[in-house]
Amino acid sequence: GVLFEEDHEGTGRRLDDVLRDAAVKNTAALQLLEFALEELFIQQDQEQGLLLLSAYDAMGGVEGALGKRAEESFQEASSIAQECFSRVFRKLVTLSGQEDQPVVRLRALKEEVCVDAGSLELVDHFIAQRLLTADRSNEEEGGRVVVSVAHEALLKGWPRLRSWIESDRENLKCHAEVSADAQRWVKSGRKADYLYASGLPLEQARRALDADFLSAEEREFVGASLRKMMAETLKESLATGEGMLGVYQTMAAEYADVRRQTLLDALSSQDETMRGNAATLLGQIGVNELSPRLADLLLEDEKETVRWAAAVSLIALDDPAIFSSVMARRDERNDSRALRGMALLRAASDASAKRSRFCTLFGTLNPVQRFRIRVRSSHIRLKRGWPTLFVTMIPAIVLSSIFAALFKVFPEAFNYALCQATPSAPAGAFHAILACFLWGGAISFCIVFH
Repeated sequence: GVLFEEDHEGTGRRLDDVLRDAAVKNTAALQLLEFALEELFIQQDQEQGLLLLSAYDAMGGVEGALGKRAEESFQEASSIAQECFSRVFRKLVTLSGQEDQPVVRLRALKEEVCVDAGSLELVDHFIAQRLLTADRSNEEEGGRVVVSVAHEALLKGWPRLRSWIESDRENLKCHAEVSADAQRWVKSGRKADYLYASGLPLEQARRALDADFLSAEEREFVGASLRKMMAETLKESLATGEGMLGVYQTMAAEYADVRRQTLLDALSSQDETMRGNAATLLGQIGVNELSPRLADLLLEDEKETVRWAAAVSLIALDDPAIFSSVMARRDERNDSRALRGMALLRAASDASAKRSRFCTLFGTLNPVQRFRIRVRSSHIRLKRGWPTLFVTMIPAIVLSSIFAALFKVFPEAFNYALCQATPSAPAGAFHAILACFLWGGAISFCIVFH
């Protein structure tokens, strides 16, 4: 029931021909034409029922109509809502996976897009202006409200949006890649093999996560990848023993369960080195909740290096309840393991710079048990300290040998007559041995004993 205006007196343009020719030139013709016609209908000459050429020119033609309406609607929103522009559209726009990577619209849950009052106001305003659409998702998705860009032509026809897309293209590209990888992960049943390993893809995904470009499912995917990476990094550190404490401390509080599970796995590992390193780390970080696992290693592990690491950590943690549980096992059938464990604790306590509460509990044992434990702890310390014995013997032997040589070669200086009545090789050897013992043996014995 309306007519298209024709310029009879000037150029002779007919509005319907102008609309047709403009639409043919654009790949998004139907969407743009639909919007332009709607705008012309709203601004028609009511008396004549005429769609006006002047209205068409004022709105910038078919291509400008949508962008003009969008910008006007944007300017009508409050300043708080306008500040949420980027936050809203980063959930509604992405790049396709095609070679030239054109920009495409996304469907997103309204609750994910509207995270605050400003974004809610902007979304509701654009829905009312028919720039965004809102409909219910299917029952599988819970029937919640889903928001999308109403006209894909808006992505190119609105200068503000087009400029934002170009400036954030890298983040949009990363979002598209993460989205595709997250979908594969979900389809696989959330298998760990489909998660990111450490490297550039994970770093880019982390930046997209920090920039709030990701949906809930995508955030879950990146979060799971980060957790996997953190666990593998800590596991590698425990396997080598390098930087264990630093890696553990750099893991943020949200990864506390990952840290704990990785340590538990390491304590149960078949690798002796990993078990020992995990036991050592527990003593450095002071995680008393895992002390019972250290007690199990102290008493049950087959490798002495692991048992020693557990003993040192238990002394560092200084938990009397664990000490009591270890001492209580001496009354069980396998008394030798409990005594061996207490001997290790005694040796570790003696080597510690501070007095442990184990010493107080140790004093409550009967004298026979204390003696047996002290003997075994002395054996442990001697076994662990024999390299020190060897090293401290070297300077003592060298010094005593020099003294013995001087004693033999320069008899006049040392009152030869007091040593030998007449020159004798056996007597000289005896005095050399005596000098080694007096000077080397005594000094080495005192150092090592200390």
